[in-house]
Amino acid sequence: MRFSGLHTAGTAVPLGKLCLKSLWKTSLLIFCTLTLSTPPALIPGKHNTTPINGCTGYNPAQLTFTTATSGGLPPYAYQWQINNIAIPGEILSSYNPPQLTVAGSYSYNCAITDAGGTVVYTVAKLITIVPDPGVTISGGGIFCLNTTLTLTSIVTDGIGTISYQWQSSVENVTFNSIPGATASTYSPVTSIAGTLNYRVNIFPAVGSCNNATSTAVAVTVNALPTTSLIYHY
Repeated sequence: MRFSGLHTAGTAVPLGKLCLKSLWKTSLLIFCTLTLSTPPALIPGKHNTTPINGCTGYNPAQLTFTTATSGGLPPYAYQWQINNIAIPGEILSSYNPPQLTVAGSYSYNCAITDAGGTVVYTVAKLITIVPDPGVTISGGGIFCLNTTLTLTSIVTDGIGTISYQWQSSVENVTFNSIPGATASTYSPVTSIAGTLNYRVNIFPAVGSCNNATSTAVAVTVNALPTTSLIYHY
């Protein structure tokens, strides 16, 4: 952009401008050509934005710029936000989120303002928190000898892949793992009469989620009734 300005004698002329002097009657005329440059666009930079899924108690890693802010008119001012709301006092170029103890969605990003008042925002990092998993069992009860039955685990909450380990106990106190019983369901042996108690342990693959153990269910297998022949004479 170019324009000319008129200055009378004794008026200061800004440095860095190309000026021409001309004497007209009793006044000194100074014609200046000003060149204004537009700064490059303000680019917010980048921090980690990989989405995270976890359970209550998850402790997020610090958010640090991996690509620096550039362009605009330095210096830059930073303001970290959670769910588009400014976090009081978090005005550095890095931010360490607190441990997340309540289930919900947490979106973190940073607003950057340059010296000219231009504001840009980083891409947000989304962290989704759910309650720790729980597990119950369906399918217990009283059955006849050699009945086919299936115990089914019912998992609530938690996230990610779940591993299973079924256990049994005679007195419902000391439980032992059943070799190979690592599916979400288990079919107990019913070829022997008696009562056994069964429970299942679950192990989430997500490190922030705790393991869980179900309440035991009893499976009672009754022997087949016997009959006798009565002879009448």
